[in-house]
Amino acid sequence: MMNRSVYDPKARTLTTERLTLRPFDMSDAQRIYEMCNNYNIYKTTLYLPYPYPMEAATSWIPTHEENFR
Repeated sequence: MMNRSVYDPKARTLTTERLTLRPFDMSDAQRIYEMCNNYNIYKTTLYLPYPYPMEAATSWIPTHEENFR
């Protein structure tokens, strides 16, 4: 079976049979907050605050636009 990936530059997404990679969006803030507010994740990182506040997720997401360019 041939794996096929498709990049859509307008939507800035890479889609394969199993997943879609896309830039973070503010709608992702709740899930980021939930995932990062996990002590087991925190203890393996250098800069992740714990407990992880929702404000950290909402301020972190916009930083990706400049990094993307």
